[in-house]
Amino acid sequence: MIGARSHAAVVPSFPRFFRIGRYWVSAYKVFLCVSIYSGILVSAAVADRSGISPLRLGIGLLACAILALIGARAYHLAVNFAAYCRVGLSPWSRRARTKTDGVCSAA
Repeated sequence: MIGARSHAAVVPSFPRFFRIGRYWVSAYKVFLCVSIYSGILVSAAVADRSGISPLRLGIGLLACAILALIGARAYHLAVNFAAYCRVGLSPWSRRARTKTDGVCSAA
């Protein structure tokens, strides 16, 4: 049948996900965390050589990274708000708050 949806389970694959034990892990999230962590460590080492407190710089950079992630997510939701509302995932809908339906469904 043309245009019919397959009901087969979608299995994550390598470029986007990789397997650690029995879990599939998002490569984007892993490399994002690794890059933030290594960037803070390198910046702290450079700060130590320059005479700046590495602890204060590291904490400041971590705070900036967390705020940047929050801001990026808020921007994404603001830009794509209409698309989320079209599929019934507005913040005010009951469907968006359930864990068994919508984006958070396990099936």
